[in-house]
Amino acid sequence: MNDKRKASMKFVELNVKLFYDYEVEYHSSRSVYFIDPNNYKLEISEYIGGGINKPRKR
Repeated sequence: MNDKRKASMKFVELNVKLFYDYEVEYHSSRSVYFIDPNNYKLEISEYIGGGINKPRKR
């Protein structure tokens, strides 16, 4: 999720129901949770796996 503002505007445009009314901040990543048409909670994250397994710079 590189452009949060653009993504947020698209959610509003498509009338997507957010699970939380805010972006969830973790230690090394941010996520947005929403409800899909089948009532499942889905996540869009800034980094896959929350950035936990990011490769180290040498």
